[in-house]
Amino acid sequence: MQVLRPEREFKLLFPREDLSEQLPHYGVDLLMVLPFDKEFAAMGASDFLNTYVGDAFNPSHFVAGY
Repeated sequence: MQVLRPEREFKLLFPREDLSEQLPHYGVDLLMVLPFDKEFAAMGASDFLNTYVGDAFNPSHFVAGY
């Protein structure tokens, strides 16, 4: 929201540190926190997968979102 709609107030539901501590309890092995800017927002799904996931991880599941 800060990038796409800077006029709107943005609040996290909980601190990012809590997220990285809690997700392993739900079977999450890796958390990638990437800077979000206009260039990143414009990136297509296939470009994202090729750039950030590629052959490096070989995931059985992939969930994207905030």
